Amino acid sequence: IHYHDYESAPIIETKHIMLFELSKKIAHKISAELNITPKEFVRIKSNTIFNDPACTADKFNIPHKDYPDDDIISIVYYVDTVDGDTVVFEDFNKENKTLGEPTRYKPIQGSAIAFKSNMYHASSNPVKHPRRTIINIAFRYEEN
Repeated sequence: IHYHDYESAPIIETKHIMLFELSKKIAHKISAELNITPKEFVRIKSNTIFNDPACTADKFNIPHKDYPDDDIISIVYYVDTVDGDTVVFEDFNKENKTLGEPTRYKPIQGSAIAFKSNMYHASSNPVKHPRRTIINIAFRYEEN
């Protein structure tokens, strides 16, 4: 569904409308800061992962890409201030299939990170807190 179709569509009250409205505001804010224009929402969802006694603060889950396309931005919005970093890898060496040095982002309530959806990244389970909840938004964009 194209992003601008949402702008003129009538609002149908559902239990999910708050997630959509918040996600739209986050996408607008990030887009303005990155000097891009959203064209199409690809995904809006929330994720919760739970404390795992087998995890340590230095470990993370399996790195993945959200989408292979170069014109999609992924946003991770932090619902709570907890442990359980997001790890983003900027350098992927195709030749020897190594990810390079990760950048770690700590979940701070009300903050967000944005990166191209074709970058490898991973979540981390919380060690000190019972759960880690994020809102994940991905949208196709065009440069301003």
